[in-house]
Amino acid sequence: GDVYARRLTLTENTKPGTYQVAAVGKKMFFTMYLDKNGKKRAVPKPMNEFKEAKKILASVYYQSWAKAFTAVSKWTEPKPLGFKLELTPMTDLSKVHVGDLVPIKVTFMGRPLSCGGDTIYTMNATSPAFGNPDWFHLSSYIINGKAQFRVPAAGQWVVWVYVKQDVSPEKGPKELVGKCTSIYFASSLSFNAKP
Repeated sequence: GDVYARRLTLTENTKPGTYQVAAVGKKMFFTMYLDKNGKKRAVPKPMNEFKEAKKILASVYYQSWAKAFTAVSKWTEPKPLGFKLELTPMTDLSKVHVGDLVPIKVTFMGRPLSCGGDTIYTMNATSPAFGNPDWFHLSSYIINGKAQFRVPAAGQWVVWVYVKQDVSPEKGPKELVGKCTSIYFASSLSFNAKP
C-alpha cells in the first residue's frame, strides 16, 4: 500500500546540482449544462460527448503541472521541462530566507507570459505559516515572463499561476474546438524558506 511517504534518497554517488521533482495532472473536461427538463447538471466529459443537454452553460478543459526543487552540494540553474504553463525559479531556492525576493520565470506555450491590454496574469503565493490559516495569499503581476515576491515568513511555500483562454474556431486550439468553451491551465512550484 501507499502511505504517501515520499522522500528523495541521496547517496555518496549523487551528482551535485539541482534536481526537479515534477508532476503532471490528468487532462480533464468538465461540462455544465441544462438538461431537457431545465435542471442544471455537471459531468466530467467534453461537451460533444453527450446529447442530453438542452443548453451548454460552460465546458472546461483543465490541466495542471507541479514542480519542487532540491539542491545537492550546489544550486544549478534548473532547465525547463516543456510544460504548457511552467514556473522556473530564477534564484537559489535552497538559500531562501525570510525577507528575500524570490523571482520566478513564467512561460506559457514556451513563451514568456505577460499582462497585456485585455489580460491580467498573476502569480500567487501562500504558506501554512503565512496566509493559509486566514484564507489569504500574496499576489504579483507577471510582466515579461517574470513574477516575484518577498518572503514574509519561514516555512513551506507554494506559488501558482492560472491561465484561462476561450476556445473558438477563430482562436483555436483546433483539437479542442467543439469539445469545450474554455481552457484552464494551472502550474505550481513549492520550496522551503528559512528563518
